[in-house]
Amino acid sequence: MKSRKNRLFALLLTAGMLLSGCSAPSTEDTSNSSAENTQPQQQEETVIGQSQPLPDAAELPEVSDQLEQLNQLHEAVIAGIYNRNWDDPMEIDPESFPTYYQYLIARVPELEEQSGKYTDEQLGQTLVPQESLESVVTSHFAVSAERIRESSCYRPEQQAYELSGIGGGASVQIVSSNQEGDQLVMEYQIFSARNLPMSHGTITAEVDGENWIYRSVTNEEELSYLLEEPNAMGQSMQDDAYVMISESSLSEIQQFYRQTLQELGIQGEETQPNGENSWGFEGSDADGRKVSLQVEPQAENQYQICYTVEE
Repeated sequence: MKSRKNRLFALLLTAGMLLSGCSAPSTEDTSNSSAENTQPQQQEETVIGQSQPLPDAAELPEVSDQLEQLNQLHEAVIAGIYNRNWDDPMEIDPESFPTYYQYLIARVPELEEQSGKYTDEQLGQTLVPQESLESVVTSHFAVSAERIRESSCYRPEQQAYELSGIGGGASVQIVSSNQEGDQLVMEYQIFSARNLPMSHGTITAEVDGENWIYRSVTNEEELSYLLEEPNAMGQSMQDDAYVMISESSLSEIQQFYRQTLQELGIQGEETQPNGENSWGFEGSDADGRKVSLQVEPQAENQYQICYTVEE
């Protein structure tokens, strides 16, 4: 599912690299303020060819104040680091470190005040002194300043890093934590712009007083996200079912799902729930995860895709 992983990465991080001098990797990002996403979105979004507005975005799960404080400090390791499966910080692309730094200072005002960032009017660049960025990054990752300077955002002439825009349509939320001795393990979820789950994983850090060093991060995409048709829009949750609209043809939709279900090891039977212009699927995988899928005409040149996933 490499193409789907690239789409997740592109949604989460590349969307945040706004007109930057840094080269944007072909990978991922999360929102610059998960707190903003906790408010239900009341925007009226209308699909072409459909007269009624789409349902509002789902609500994010409520978490305790303690978890929200952890999220403020640790959201950046998910939002800013492109590789979300590592247990050696040398596996992290150096391009990620300046982005991580920007997410962290955006969530921790004291760090931004101490950053010393400035604008070079002649070059039109926002810069931060190398010692400011490197001291923060090396205190949370077991990497050297030389490793960080491999980023294309590093400007040796100014002894500084160029900062780019950050932000995007997705958000991160730490949903649980457990500390034993100096080891802190946090579970997190990533949600789409419409607050639907995209992936989940763990963050493991070694805590020393008020400081921490990340030791590993894991990430696994949600089955429900892997089943989103690439050209779908207006994704929502209705009565425990994932619903979306696609302008792909029925044959293109069938081709996507046949290939995706096969790659995921989900076997079952195809159906025609409402005649020859509709299509459906009922099946499960070796782990017992059940998928029920239905595709029906919605409007001219549009299909509604509706599916449920039972883990």
